[in-house]
Amino acid sequence: MKLCYNNDMKTQYINPFNPQFGYLPRKIIGRSRIISDYVSGLNYKSNVNRTTILTGLRGSGKTALLSDIAKTLEKKKYIIAEVTAHDGMLEEILNEIMIKGQKYLKKHLGSVSSFTVGALGFSFGFTRTRDDRKMGFRHMLTEILNHLERNNITLVISVDEIHNDSIEMRELVIAYQHLIREGRDVSLLMAGLPNAVFDVLNDKVLTFLRRAHRVVLENLDTDVVKSSFENEFVALGIKINPEQLDYIAKASFGYPYLYQLIGFHIVDQNTDKITSKKAELAISVSRRELFRNIHDLVWNELSHKDKEFIQSMAKNTGEVRTADIASDLGVSQSYISTYRARLIDSGIIYQSSYGYVSFALPFMKEYIEEKETL
Repeated sequence: MKLCYNNDMKTQYINPFNPQFGYLPRKIIGRSRIISDYVSGLNYKSNVNRTTILTGLRGSGKTALLSDIAKTLEKKKYIIAEVTAHDGMLEEILNEIMIKGQKYLKKHLGSVSSFTVGALGFSFGFTRTRDDRKMGFRHMLTEILNHLERNNITLVISVDEIHNDSIEMRELVIAYQHLIREGRDVSLLMAGLPNAVFDVLNDKVLTFLRRAHRVVLENLDTDVVKSSFENEFVALGIKINPEQLDYIAKASFGYPYLYQLIGFHIVDQNTDKITSKKAELAISVSRRELFRNIHDLVWNELSHKDKEFIQSMAKNTGEVRTADIASDLGVSQSYISTYRARLIDSGIIYQSSYGYVSFALPFMKEYIEEKETL
């Protein structure tokens, strides 16, 4: 796991951690049960896991988990169409299926000439040269499934960053709902931010999804993080004492993105031993990147009243009584209940006990305090 430069024989480690957004980490930890539940659920058409929605904060590993599941399924008899929710995703789904399933579909759909877009921008037709027949998205999927199922192939549609401000999102779910009723061998795996998922589930057209299996990607267990850090460092030949190992594991709060950041910046120091100073440096740099890449985005999306709520929370340590927040802001508890509920739905805070709330994002209190000193 080590490389050496020939000029000065300086040790250069191959970094196993990857905090870059959009990249699949070399190893996903603490999510094996979620993956196995979904994959095993594909064996039975009636299994609730076949329609799964993953949700969690930015940095909780939603996209990485979707990619890891797709990677797992690639070795089995599945066709996986992976897209991000956007205008044009229906055509992209069909193209993905055609490309990945061409050895199963070529014989039957070899006469494909083009995709055509309907007048409303979402009703994709499929043109066939033999009889110039056009089929909508749902019917095109039905014909594809007819041929895939003859080869015992399951179709999986994976959609990241779902939201309800999309005609095509509605078109996809409506088509999928009909296919499920018909007992077709198809699965829908989706992921999105908590407030986006909330909006989707409350869309009057998408009520079918309320019966979907929902998985909230919570922070990882600290012991799992500690064990993973230790295994990676041992594999690299990096020494760390139990106290430092416990310290960096707790500093990650079990937050997947922060775990990747801290691990990356420790290994990036090209050290054979993790000292207190080096651990502190890695955590400090990681926290700065966390503020820039996560907290700034969250903060900019908040309303003025939402910001007042969490600024009041930040004046305290640990869990905070909602009654104290109301008192600090000079309003009634019923008045702030709307903002409390909205912040919980967004995943920024959570109810830690009856009448109390806490920050879900690590270092949120410190972030607020830093902003107020600028």
